[in-house]
Amino acid sequence: MNVGKSLKILQKRKRITNQMLADHMGVNNSQVVRWRNNQDMKASTLVAIAKYMEVSALELLQDRL
Repeated sequence: MNVGKSLKILQKRKRITNQMLADHMGVNNSQVVRWRNNQDMKASTLVAIAKYMEVSALELLQDRL
């Protein structure tokens, strides 16, 4: 389970920068960097990111993108 890796892949595919994701989530850029490094990811954050990226939370968790 590597959510950070999945997040990186999705960002690249959808051309979403760290700053764009940070703005959408209401956090600063350094928080997105922590998520991409598998740190400090709450379940509610995972669900919100999955919705924004138009994938299921399970897809993000399964690292099969």
